Amino acid sequence: MSLAEFQRATAEFVASPERCVRAGADFDAEVREFALDERERRRLRAMLADRGMSVNCTLYRVNRFVTIFSVLPLTCRLLGAAARTELEEFWRHSPATLQYRDEAHAFGAWLRQRMAAGAIPPGQAADVLRAELAAFDLATGDPPAPAEATGDPTDPAEATGDPTDPAAGGHDQR
Repeated sequence: MSLAEFQRATAEFVASPERCVRAGADFDAEVREFALDERERRRLRAMLADRGMSVNCTLYRVNRFVTIFSVLPLTCRLLGAAARTELEEFWRHSPATLQYRDEAHAFGAWLRQRMAAGAIPPGQAADVLRAELAAFDLATGDPPAPAEATGDPTDPAEATGDPTDPAAGGHDQR
């Protein structure tokens, strides 16, 4: 028995309702990457077929959503219906940390990339995102996250790397 592989498979399926559906159609293809013995394969198949599996997937997503929404409520509100689409895509491409700061900053980086690509209009959402992440870092005493490119040429940090440098158009915070 390969407990670690079974646990990895379980975690990956809980994190992906889409993958659970695909496993229902072609179980062998979806579990091929895991080194499972026959007993583990039977258990995993039974688990995926159980009606409670959708609850597991939902709870996992709710935990990730709460982590992000707790830090970025206004950003999510400004995104409106697009917030769900962006969260779904982010979750598909980003491993979970469930650590508030890490998850929020990772989602913030995702949104900034999507804004830079033109998939989301930056405008007010970019400002609110930046403010909420900074406020969270200040409130929790965490050091600021490394500066990331915003794609905004009017952002002083974009031009100089130092948003506090008045000579470079930043603001002295004394």
